[in-house]
Amino acid sequence: AGMYDMDCSGFVDFLSKRVAPEQYAGLPIEPGHARPRAAMYFKLFSGLAAHNVPGWRAIDRLSHAKRGDIISWARTASTKEPQDTGHVVIVAAAPALTNMGEYKLAVYDSSEIHHDGDSRPNATSGIGQGVITLRVDNAGIPVAFKFNSNAHFHFEPIAIGRVID
Repeated sequence: AGMYDMDCSGFVDFLSKRVAPEQYAGLPIEPGHARPRAAMYFKLFSGLAAHNVPGWRAIDRLSHAKRGDIISWARTASTKEPQDTGHVVIVAAAPALTNMGEYKLAVYDSSEIHHDGDSRPNATSGIGQGVITLRVDNAGIPVAFKFNSNAHFHFEPIAIGRVID
């Protein structure tokens, strides 16, 4: 019944604040920003193995991800948009192995880029559900993603986090 203007991290922030406010309160925020952005989700999740943070668990292998987990990647390559720190999505369903080392993953997202089977009408952006593809290394750790079948793989650091009680 209204219009909401939010990027990927704004979407995940909005839901996290309502579903897991204590865990959300533990997310780091960059100086000069009002809320956590994608890189801050990545920073928290990638550091969980070394530093326990109450209310969060690191998920190292993509095959262990489940509905409700949060996946984030940090932007490391140069980009035309310096405000782009990476991306963050919510897992909608368990990953499905499609090829050796590749998984299809249904996600909830807010993005200008459509995913395979996207729920958003063509030529629109915003919140929707679709399927992305992730590539894993020999240990099952995610190492690359692509937003849809027409895209190429982006090799960026990827981390997965789960809210726990």
